[in-house]
Amino acid sequence: MNKAFIFDMDGVLVASEKLWHEHLQKVWPNLVGPEIANVFRIPIGQTPLTLHAEAIKHGSTVTLSDFLTELDKIANEIYKEAPITNDFEKLVNFLAENHFGLGLVSSSKRAWIDLVLERVPFRDKISSVVSINDTPELQPKPHPGSYIETIANLDAKSDTTIVLEDSNSGIQAAKSAGVFTIGFTPHLLPEYTQHGADVYANTIEDVIEIVKQFDSQLV
Repeated sequence: MNKAFIFDMDGVLVASEKLWHEHLQKVWPNLVGPEIANVFRIPIGQTPLTLHAEAIKHGSTVTLSDFLTELDKIANEIYKEAPITNDFEKLVNFLAENHFGLGLVSSSKRAWIDLVLERVPFRDKISSVVSINDTPELQPKPHPGSYIETIANLDAKSDTTIVLEDSNSGIQAAKSAGVFTIGFTPHLLPEYTQHGADVYANTIEDVIEIVKQFDSQLV
């Protein structure tokens, strides 16, 4: 029986959501247009491609090239300064010791994911890395396809898998894949409220305790 633990990047592995919000607030009106910015607020958990498509649906005329160029500039700053979540290496070591295959599923571009992974000492322990943005056959969260694919990559099953997520779209994706889902709370924006997870964790120590309980119930 193979076990898997899959986690999101932004707001889970790295405390980047608040930084993204702060940076985008500065450029959003000029990027998508001031009138569009008034009605199309900065969402959480979407891929860059989906974000641009939504801006166009709202009436923005920004080109995809200009949009992605601006986001790449911001990403290069954020992923060099955003703190890695406290004790995440401890979690990874615990999971490896207890024979969980590790996967990362992110809406971010693969190049952005690599900026973060090159900062952590445990990148070689992550067996499957999926960028939804860079995988055309995958639909964005809340569609469960990215989690279903990662579970298969890790040769696990939905009922032997745990997902650690922060966004509601990610939580919904994991739950739709039939997976026990932990809502991770410490990096949320102040006005953001999670819902739909099986359980919620404020710290990595909380996550480890939840994994211990989950693991003890597996037959």
